[in-house]
Amino acid sequence: MSWQVTSRAALPIPESNSGCFMKNFAVLGGTFNPIHLGHLLVAETALDQAQLDQIIWVPAYHPPHKSESEILLSFAHRYEMVQRAIATHPNFVASAIEQLQLGNSYALHTLQALQSAHPNCRWSWIIGLDAFRSLPHWYGCQTLVEQCRWLVAPRSDSSSVQGQGDLVSLEKKQP
Repeated sequence: MSWQVTSRAALPIPESNSGCFMKNFAVLGGTFNPIHLGHLLVAETALDQAQLDQIIWVPAYHPPHKSESEILLSFAHRYEMVQRAIATHPNFVASAIEQLQLGNSYALHTLQALQSAHPNCRWSWIIGLDAFRSLPHWYGCQTLVEQCRWLVAPRSDSSSVQGQGDLVSLEKKQP
């Protein structure tokens, strides 16, 4: 799979057959077990750098990468924590969309459901570098990478959240 860094990340894309511009939405998914300042800083950075209209926070209902022995807070508790953490930000919204999925929570199904609910949007996925490196192992990876732009957050080498830096915007190269 080859990737290109794109410089058009912040440009609005006109809708076909109209003079209107599409909205730029992004998904920030995760277990949020618990949500923390690093999540909020990455979202703020993405909102600003990629000129997003809205970030949809999606707590994983049944994450396939977590083993049964890992202790996760209940979905309701994690969802409530996300809602409280983003409550004062007008461009952030929490979604319980994965609660409606049967079985494992896959990013591909989540994105497709959100695209159906919001058809006139350009979609991005906000992701940390560590999770991005595991993307080739995700369910439906080939389809998923073609359906959105990827905003990759670098990780600092220290435990500090300072120095998060710029996000890298990636899109799959078109043949």
